[in-house]
Amino acid sequence: MEQVEEIKALDDMKIPQDFDYKKLPLRREARDKFTKFQPSTIGEASRIPGIAPSNLAVLVSTIKK
Repeated sequence: MEQVEEIKALDDMKIPQDFDYKKLPLRREARDKFTKFQPSTIGEASRIPGIAPSNLAVLVSTIKK
C-alpha cells in the first residue's frame, strides 16, 4: 500500500510552468519530448510515448532540488 501511495503522490506532482526541460541531463530525444508536450504533472510526463522511468526519475529529482 505504501508504494501505491508513493506512486500516486508522484503522479500528482506538479511541474513548474516555467521549467526548462533543456537543462535536464538526459538524451536529446527525451528532452525534446518533454519540451514538445510540456506536461504539467509527473503523471502526464509518464504517459508521453518513449519516456523511460529513468527519465522520470531525473525529472523528479531535478524538480525537488
